Amino acid sequence: MLKEITPTRNAQEAITCASMNFQVRESDVIGTNGLDIPDHKLIYREDTLEPLSVVGQGYRIIQNQDCFSIFDKIMEKSGGYYERAACLKQGRQIILQASCGESFDSSPGDTVKMYLTLVTSHDGSSSLRMMLSPVRLACLNQLATLNSNATTSFSLKHTINADLHINDIFRAFGLAQKAFYEFRLQSQHLARKRWGVHKVNTFIDRVIPDTGSTRVKNQRDTVIRMIESGRGNNLATVTAWQAMQGLVEWIQYERSQGERAIASNLLGSGLDLKRKALAVALSI
Repeated sequence: MLKEITPTRNAQEAITCASMNFQVRESDVIGTNGLDIPDHKLIYREDTLEPLSVVGQGYRIIQNQDCFSIFDKIMEKSGGYYERAACLKQGRQIILQASCGESFDSSPGDTVKMYLTLVTSHDGSSSLRMMLSPVRLACLNQLATLNSNATTSFSLKHTINADLHINDIFRAFGLAQKAFYEFRLQSQHLARKRWGVHKVNTFIDRVIPDTGSTRVKNQRDTVIRMIESGRGNNLATVTAWQAMQGLVEWIQYERSQGERAIASNLLGSGLDLKRKALAVALSI
């Protein structure tokens, strides 16, 4: 799970609260023969001297506070707060998650809140990205949308000519708001769809196909249990929304653990599986 931090609209305060206010530096790369490697440089943490990556000379360091402070304007405009954070792989990957003031109920009392996940890296693996990450408050499930444009709405690459204007930020935020509205309509539609055993089994078969292995059988059994009685779910009536939430709960809390789970749920195969679950639920 992401680390909870004291809510703030100031990225510097959020980074400090999450103990991510370290500086990143660069140095020459020396080969095993003792000679400089001219086309590359070493990126490392100044506080721990932890080597983070070897990159090309065109790579530009962008400090954590410089990456994220450009989102402060969105926090002010939306009434949102930086609320969660994660420092992965000794600082190679940095994540901040912020609420944005908007929410809806998929059904009465079942609230979903709009969050943005902000990601940067110091190992050359990715540019600065902003992703829409709706959160179901009853279980803190991190949900996924079908709108990939909200995931890759802009990027700030670590290169010499990197630049990002506030207009780019607000354009991206506008796309995220539109995707959140579309997700609201989809979620409320799923919450109205009552499913019997056959449709629940069809849903599971299409998202986690039965391979005959004991491991997959255990996964499918766990998903069924979470659909019936997971966080925020009600055994009395099973809906398509509830089925999707049960599967998302398995992805988020059971499929993997620790740093691997955070990276998978927000950026990797877990996120892809959540998108697949939403698409399948809408199609049944």
